Amino acid sequence: MDMNTKLTAAQQALIADNLDLIEKVIRGSIKQIIGNPDYSYEDLYQSGCVGICKAAIHFKDGNFQQYARKSIRNAILDYCQEVQPHSTVLSLDMMSEELLERLTDMDYLVEEDAISKLLLSRIEEIKKNYSGITAKGITAIELKLKGMTGADIAKLYGVEANHVSAWIARARTKLLADKEFLGVLA
Repeated sequence: MDMNTKLTAAQQALIADNLDLIEKVIRGSIKQIIGNPDYSYEDLYQSGCVGICKAAIHFKDGNFQQYARKSIRNAILDYCQEVQPHSTVLSLDMMSEELLERLTDMDYLVEEDAISKLLLSRIEEIKKNYSGITAKGITAIELKLKGMTGADIAKLYGVEANHVSAWIARARTKLLADKEFLGVLA
């Protein structure tokens, strides 16, 4: 983010009204790094502030809180990667059903998202254990993480978009019950 960027009054209001999201993301999504001597709470919070500012600048329409949470989380994860470039900062909490739902519902490019890259590598490791509809759903999740829409995937497979949604729902259910998959994420 360019430090010379001036926030509009509307952007400042969005930030002020949603500052509590930073605390929620730190405590909820990445709580396992609190207490790690390499990461101070103040630095995590400051990184979250950068994230919420980026969210306010780039937000177009929709649910700002959902958009801001992702931006805050990504800013904090970027900071953690700078401090410890070879560590994996991803908790089991981040793989909640809510996160998988959000990831598989995205219709925009997420290639640069650190979480998506890590999920792709972990999903690839576990995919070999599945077949049939679940395997199709896992592949559809991978394609969504790479930026394809449900309609794109449906066209690729020559099926209706609701088939792709059903595959993803089945895969999500199986993955969340798979101890090996959850273990790979820890």
